[in-house]
Amino acid sequence: STISRTINSNDTIQVQASNDYDMSLAGNYNLKAYTSFSLDTLPNNDTLVYTLKHLANEPISLPWTESFENSGATYSTNIFGIDGMEYADFNTDKYGRWRIRDNMYALSGKRALTLDNYSNTGSIKSSHIITLNLANYIDSIIYLDLSFMQHGETATDNIVYARGNDTATWIPILNLFQNKAPKGEYNRVQAINLFNLLYVDNGQTVSSSFQIKLATTNTKASIELTKSGGYTFDDIKFYVANNDLANSTEGKDSILCLNESKNIPIKIKILNQSNQARSNLKVTYIVDNANVVSETISDIILPYQTFDYTFNQTLAITQSGKYVVHVIADDVDDKYKGNDTSDAISFIANLYIDSLPYLNNFEQASLCIPEGQNSSWVWSTPNKTYTKMAAQG
Repeated sequence: STISRTINSNDTIQVQASNDYDMSLAGNYNLKAYTSFSLDTLPNNDTLVYTLKHLANEPISLPWTESFENSGATYSTNIFGIDGMEYADFNTDKYGRWRIRDNMYALSGKRALTLDNYSNTGSIKSSHIITLNLANYIDSIIYLDLSFMQHGETATDNIVYARGNDTATWIPILNLFQNKAPKGEYNRVQAINLFNLLYVDNGQTVSSSFQIKLATTNTKASIELTKSGGYTFDDIKFYVANNDLANSTEGKDSILCLNESKNIPIKIKILNQSNQARSNLKVTYIVDNANVVSETISDIILPYQTFDYTFNQTLAITQSGKYVVHVIADDVDDKYKGNDTSDAISFIANLYIDSLPYLNNFEQASLCIPEGQNSSWVWSTPNKTYTKMAAQG
């Protein structure tokens, strides 16, 4: 195009190209704009080169996993549409770094994503943003799993956010600092209920531009597993968990003293995490990984309601010993099984000592019930240099 009008000193004008160019297909378009003026004495600033990225945004199918195996790059400036994972962006302050390298802190495969501060000074904010087209899952119960590791980072403002679309308010869904594992170890977080956090609590629905943001504040570079800074992420997974029943029964130990058989009621606490009422649910408890008791809850459990159920069949304790029970929300329509089984519920039964004198010569294993952290008790005949044979028996 030729500019026919006069441009005054220190003035600017906008020029529109006379020919259109079709950029409707996804891909990178390298644009070059320049001026040509014979009296221009400073031609070095006449040309502008710009890359326009048109990113594909097709609806995805769940489950969807990001394990960071398709990139091996390092960035320290803002990136829109990262090569190898065009659905992701990197935003950072100066000195923030996005890095994926072979065999560097990976939980699975060879690669994981590390965000850190390569200057080792100040508090640098960096974020990794994933945009996914979830238009086919607007009414679905979507869960998120992710694993993360801190390397000794002391900054506290490290949070995972999500939002239903790219203009909605960011909703915090996981505080990394408060939920960190010991430095150099992964915390494998499972079953974050995005439907509940976004829609039920904040009125947001997922869309064609659903986003999750790994937002970190870092004070140091990540150069050692446990003696530096930064955060590492791996194995991010989104999946549908419709009709999920979460077993929120607390695992605990109970000490029982008895001189006759005792029947113990077994209870289960169920949270209906679906958006539909549920009934006729199968529940089970297993004793010592062998004896199985199954029953059906006929009551109606409303959406997001917690329901306490006591099994009709009790646990019969007939002798001293340790009884380990697991209770299970065992419904066939539950699409996510990761939160169905409780932690161990232990009943430690001891006989009353109701007559004296009392003698325990340790000849019966059933009278010895080892328990506690780092328990190293052994029921056997001593056979060491300074402790050999039993005093009696």
